[in-house]
Amino acid sequence: MQPPSEDIRLNLMLAEFAQVHAGKLTVVGAGLLAAFAMGPTPVQALAVCGTIALPFPELNREQVLSIELYDADNRQVLVPTPMGEQPFKIEAKVNAALPPLLPRGSSVSVPFSVSFVIPVRPGTFQFRCQILGDVRTLVKLPLVILDPPDGMIPFNTH
Repeated sequence: MQPPSEDIRLNLMLAEFAQVHAGKLTVVGAGLLAAFAMGPTPVQALAVCGTIALPFPELNREQVLSIELYDADNRQVLVPTPMGEQPFKIEAKVNAALPPLLPRGSSVSVPFSVSFVIPVRPGTFQFRCQILGDVRTLVKLPLVILDPPDGMIPFNTH
């Protein structure tokens, strides 16, 4: 894989829910910065979403978006998997072509959404997202998980 050009840009946000349908991004709870831990085993459903701006030379090339989660001590967060605890990491492949009506040389903005559920206790976290092979695309998204206020009844969605 060739390193991406300097013109690739990630425009990202955290949300409660997001999906791409018919080339359009639909987002609920956009710009999420904090959430309450709910229940004795806190589980948070989130989405990292936004657009990847690809310049013309990067079209028809596979790009790999990497999403990792770190705690306040700069350690990668471990999550349970069938193979035991592993660092939280998601990789998503993006490959865009020039739409037929755009002139040759145009850049393309590709919407995307990656949804997941993570078991996290109250604390301060940071998602680190980048196109693999290009540290210039690094975007950091902070997230704070808070204890619910006294008297708040946890809502169980499971």
